[in-house]
Amino acid sequence: MVDGQVPAVWRPGEVILGLYEVRDVIRSGGMGLVHRVLHRGWNVELAVKAPRPELVATERGLRDFEAEAATWVGLGEHPHTANCVYVRRLGGVPRVFAEWLDGGSLAEAVREGHLYAGGGREALRRILDIAVQTAWGLQHAHQHGLVHQDVKPANVLLDGEGTAKVTDFGLARARAAAGESTSVPPGASVLAGFGGMTPAYCSPEQAEAAVWTADSGRPRTHLTRATDTWSWALTVLEMFVGRPPSRYGQTGAEAFAAYLEDRASDRRAAMPDGLAALLGRCFAHDPAVRPRDMGELAGEVAAVYAEACGEPYPRPEPQTAAGLADELSNKALSMLDLGYSWAAEELWRQAVEADPHNPYAVYNRGLHLWRAGQKTDAQLIGDLVRVRAAHPEDATGAYLLGLVHLERGDTESARQALREAAAGRRPGDSADSDDSDEITAALDRAESAPRPAPPRVLTGHSGSVNAVALSQDGQRGVSASSDGTVRVWDLVAGRGVLAVQVTDGEHGVISLAIDGAGHRAVTSDYQGPAQIWDLRTGQLGHTLTHADGSGMDRAFGVAMSVDGRLALTAHGAGGVRVWDAGTGRYLRTLAADPWGRPGDAGARPAGPQARSVALSADGRLAFVFQAVGSSPCWEPRTGELLGAIDADLSSAVLSADGRTVVSGEWPLGKPEGFVHVRDVATRRRRIITRPGPPSQIFAVSADGSHALFAQDPAMELWETTTGRCLRIWLGEGQPTAVALGADGRTVLVGAYVGTLTVRGWTGAGPAAAWSYPRPRAATDRLRESSVVRGTLDRATELIAQGRLSAAAQEIRRARAVPGYRRHRPLLDRWYDVAPRIGQRITLSGAWLRDTPLVLGREPRLAARRAPLVLSRGTDDGGGKLWDPNIQVGDLREGRQRHLLDAAGGGNGTFVLSDDGRIALSAGGRDGTAQVWDVERERCVHVLRADTDRVGQVAVSGDGRVGLTAHDEGIRVWDLVTGAGRGELVGHTDSDPVFGMQMSADGRLAFSWGYERVPRIWDVQTGTCRHVLQSPEWGPDRYALSRAGNVLLSSHQDGTVKVWDTSTGECRHALAGHERYAIDVAVSADGRTGVCVSMNGTMRIWDLVMGECRHTVRKAVLPPSRRVVLSADDRFAVTGGGDGLIRVWDLRTGACLGNLEGHRAGIRWLGICGDDRFVTSIDDWHVTHVWELDWEYAFPGEATE
Repeated sequence: MVDGQVPAVWRPGEVILGLYEVRDVIRSGGMGLVHRVLHRGWNVELAVKAPRPELVATERGLRDFEAEAATWVGLGEHPHTANCVYVRRLGGVPRVFAEWLDGGSLAEAVREGHLYAGGGREALRRILDIAVQTAWGLQHAHQHGLVHQDVKPANVLLDGEGTAKVTDFGLARARAAAGESTSVPPGASVLAGFGGMTPAYCSPEQAEAAVWTADSGRPRTHLTRATDTWSWALTVLEMFVGRPPSRYGQTGAEAFAAYLEDRASDRRAAMPDGLAALLGRCFAHDPAVRPRDMGELAGEVAAVYAEACGEPYPRPEPQTAAGLADELSNKALSMLDLGYSWAAEELWRQAVEADPHNPYAVYNRGLHLWRAGQKTDAQLIGDLVRVRAAHPEDATGAYLLGLVHLERGDTESARQALREAAAGRRPGDSADSDDSDEITAALDRAESAPRPAPPRVLTGHSGSVNAVALSQDGQRGVSASSDGTVRVWDLVAGRGVLAVQVTDGEHGVISLAIDGAGHRAVTSDYQGPAQIWDLRTGQLGHTLTHADGSGMDRAFGVAMSVDGRLALTAHGAGGVRVWDAGTGRYLRTLAADPWGRPGDAGARPAGPQARSVALSADGRLAFVFQAVGSSPCWEPRTGELLGAIDADLSSAVLSADGRTVVSGEWPLGKPEGFVHVRDVATRRRRIITRPGPPSQIFAVSADGSHALFAQDPAMELWETTTGRCLRIWLGEGQPTAVALGADGRTVLVGAYVGTLTVRGWTGAGPAAAWSYPRPRAATDRLRESSVVRGTLDRATELIAQGRLSAAAQEIRRARAVPGYRRHRPLLDRWYDVAPRIGQRITLSGAWLRDTPLVLGREPRLAARRAPLVLSRGTDDGGGKLWDPNIQVGDLREGRQRHLLDAAGGGNGTFVLSDDGRIALSAGGRDGTAQVWDVERERCVHVLRADTDRVGQVAVSGDGRVGLTAHDEGIRVWDLVTGAGRGELVGHTDSDPVFGMQMSADGRLAFSWGYERVPRIWDVQTGTCRHVLQSPEWGPDRYALSRAGNVLLSSHQDGTVKVWDTSTGECRHALAGHERYAIDVAVSADGRTGVCVSMNGTMRIWDLVMGECRHTVRKAVLPPSRRVVLSADDRFAVTGGGDGLIRVWDLRTGACLGNLEGHRAGIRWLGICGDDRFVTSIDDWHVTHVWELDWEYAFPGEATE
């Protein structure tokens, strides 16, 4: 059974969706039906409320009802409001799943006399207690901007311990919004709800609004909190009267007056005078006169309780519990089911901000974003793998991971994850629990799913594979190579059946197309005209030449109809030629530019260029791909022009049915690859945004529903109808050509090394179900929230007293409360205290922050102590910035904090002081540099050096001294005043400055230039202390200690030299690096160094003794190798060519954790905010921000 097949009416004994066991059906006059169900997965009873059918009979009524019902979801938990767990549309009906209380309603307690058990004094205690609790519940709603509008005893639920909770928030408005009549039907009870109110408990303004609506047909007036005050007073009065006080609520004041005249005879409980005076104010006819603050009313009733009962009111006023990830995720699912995807996404964002490793929030959010095409399957899987690693004792992560693998059609990975889940259990679960049943059922689905054959690698070509094709049945493959051969493959048997030498190895085959059976092919090469081949015999059928005098027989691209009768060849400016493939006869030419437009006289060849051509299976539509201008569509048999796609395409393919064109297009200034999916007939298009650069190698299924993209080292299968990346396969080497089977189930990949890989795919599996975490009692959450709140208050007091160690211990205890480990206020307070007095000892966790940066920008600088990164617009490859402004991102708050308006341009070079307050940026070719007050977002000085350009800049740690490198030297500046302080002379026009660094105190600087001769400078005196002499200088890899006492340099002979900057002498030559060290880093005091070799080996050095402490093989995979050190010099962070970021303990050489998320090599790495944040950029321009959770040891604690 799926959601849409759920019956409208549920009966006791039924089990809905295998999850909800119906235990009872309760009719409710206002709402419709209320079902009492057991949620089998949670072993928790819920109340499921469904509206009467007539309220949701129309789509508008359905939407309006859902919109108002959503307000209850957004209310949040409170000890005196019934918790709405979620809203879910089942069987086309929105159903509200709410907390079930086993004590019945207040109306039942009044009617059946349970309220009055124990005599008048006990009854009075109970009545006043309920009055306070319900006032608190309504106050919570009012603070969230929600007026109940249907307060009555039937909407107050009781549990067995005397707790009262107000329920059905928003449902009165929901019924009214859905169009419920405001008139009471003849014979109907006035205790039932109509038109969004219950007549017996309505306020005067509600009754007047109902009459107005009935007479005018126009919406009712806005109701204020005062209407709830009136209805609450009637509810309190009913507890004394023992029945509804009046038939119509608007006469409540009269009913109250009548009660007061006769209250002496009341045997139930005597109403205290203080309460009588309070209710009298509540029954004021003018809403503006009535009390509106339910919290104040609760306090007054509590005072009445103390006076009447002779003891203080026993319940403390509750505080609202912080919204944790579980609760926020359930709310998000409700919003999504109600059609508010934007609200769901915001709630999920808050959930993962509250707990980045919460299994339910990460899974549900990721599943939604994946299906919406905003996240790839690899990204979702990476998120869930990190969640699983963060909760090794819990089977939830593995279970949810298995569900995603099932949906993406990876049954083998699904089986592995679900077997792992079945072997483990959630804490406290038994082996036969319902959670285990869910896991077992999912594992059964995975075990019974079809299993694709393992991928096969076919060899035979000696050169790169340039083109591949598949027969219609997917059993026959054909490949063309730069070695000049075409090979035919039996893909079922996994063997080659034919090899044809089409041309020589110097002029390899560049293009290939086959008929549907794989019996005939048309090929083109770098040398001559296209050829028709018989793939059964290997015989050349025809050479396609045409004596038109153009001399353009060389073909760039080819195509063939599925019946093998028609062939097309693309000839650049010569257009596309149409051929009878059976006879080799020339039929006609389809012009490259059918519109006769003049050519482009720019850098590109003049006029449109037909670079490739695609043909529909029936041969009735040809699509001519042109990189510049419009790409025309033709009827090749008649030569009729059918239309065109007006866009600059980087590459394009046509589906076999001729209905869909998939094209890659280059968006200016964007690092992503945009894929456009166009309907040929309607010209409508869908844009798919792929991470990484645009792919030039892709294929499409016969019906255009799937597209396959090659992006080294991965293959990506996308659903073109949804824009979702359905499946990513890694490890294909360097793909050069791809083909996708007609049904999208067979993948053929050609590689640069000459191999072919054949993959079978069973298709997408069953949709993974949303995961609803078990709700927890509001009282438990409130208690935990109170603990955390109290801890924060105590920590603040301890910090003010200077007792930082005690404050840290308080915060550590609070972070141990379930759900609060990564609670943002606690984390921020932890890092306010721990680094100041503690010693960082290990990494206890890390997670990917949801801090999207502006597209097209890349962080290039991280502040040492402040949690800031600076970024600037990327360039177009020619040095021109798309956006010269400098963006300052605050990683702690996860937002853009400042924007420095560098409208004058620049070359993108900038530096930042340690505290992030002062920035210095190069102005580029105007010979200026700008000094920025980052906090105030303004340029405080423009440094003018009267030179042609500023190439490099440097700044001292305190932001007081700056350096600017010019064509003829280095200028020294006082950044406080903007005045020049001198010049460092030594570099010349032939040796311009390539880079420079400065010590933290600004006293010493180091520079190197074109001639690779490093210089050590005394910044204060402007003298060159030393020119370092050494043969075999390496690849510009230098590191100057912050103290300025030690310089590391890499050399081509494999050594790393340790230089004493005070003497200019080489203290040590550190040997053993394979080829040479590609990156080096040095501690602040110059005592420890880290070097990464070309082969990825990392060495940790004692620079005082010149001894290697640790050698870690394959620590960083080529070709990317980056290393940075933590501020305390105890840890290192590396980034490799596989996209993996690792955190290392420099004392032991041990890897403390892997940060996974990149698919391409790391090109830049930064650590900031006292080592709390790591920012990384990969070769696809994808930026990630990681938050590190460090454990500290404090004075008096033992450390290992």
